[in-house]
Amino acid sequence: MKSKFFTDPNLTFNETKSTLVEEDIVESIPFDFEGKKDFILFYTQYNGVVFPFGAFFYRDSFYEVRRDEYNLLDVGAFFEISNSENSILKMWESFKADLRAKDISSKYLPFGNDSSGNLFCIESKTGVVVYIQHENPKNITNVAPSFLDFCNKIQEEMR
Repeated sequence: MKSKFFTDPNLTFNETKSTLVEEDIVESIPFDFEGKKDFILFYTQYNGVVFPFGAFFYRDSFYEVRRDEYNLLDVGAFFEISNSENSILKMWESFKADLRAKDISSKYLPFGNDSSGNLFCIESKTGVVVYIQHENPKNITNVAPSFLDFCNKIQEEMR
């Protein structure tokens, strides 16, 4: 079955089938952003995904990337919307507590991570997907113009 979100036909992921309705998802999102409809649609289909064999994303799909910048990023999972410890709400609360800088944490919604626990987040006004390292949370790297763009460019193999 072809997915609107994951376009690489070789991409392997374990999904949690969603039983969520739009209202459940909207309650879990602390702000509006460009591309919110795609985010909601994703979570009505999948309530989180895990990439058991790894998945990869290249920033140069959308941005010019210098030699001293990240290009290849691994993608480990998208969080669930639930009361579990790996839920979007729990991660957002933890993110805010860890940063202790409301000017940063209130602008980003973490929805996924890499294999090292660094976060993929949505920026509150633009809907741009960013990458935030837990060791240096003020170093924010643009990854994709939207959630849908990010999903569409995740691939199974490194190039």
